[in-house]
Amino acid sequence: MDSWTRPVDVAMLLKVAPCLEQQQTGATLKILEGLPARWIVVSFPSLSLGGKAKGMVSHYREQMHQWASQLQRPVQEITLPWEIYYLMPGRLHLMDKG
Repeated sequence: MDSWTRPVDVAMLLKVAPCLEQQQTGATLKILEGLPARWIVVSFPSLSLGGKAKGMVSHYREQMHQWASQLQRPVQEITLPWEIYYLMPGRLHLMDKG
C-alpha cells in the first residue's frame, strides 16, 4: 500500500488548493474526493503576501462551499486573522457512518 492509498485519520491541505487550481482547475475537488481520510483540513491564506486583505476570504469561502456541495459533505469554518481553515468529513468518515 503506497502513501496515497494508506488510510489516515486526518489529511491536511494547508494553503495548497490555490496552487493546485492554478495548475489544473478541478484538481482540488478530485483530491478531496479521493483522499482515504476520516477528516480533511483545508486552509487558505486570508491576506496577500504583502499583508493586505484583497477579498481572498470571500473568494476562498465560496470555492470551499462549492466543493463541499459537490461532494455532499458538511464543512465547518475556522477563521483566524492570517488564515481560514475548513474541516470536512473525508471518504473514510462517511464509510464509517455507513
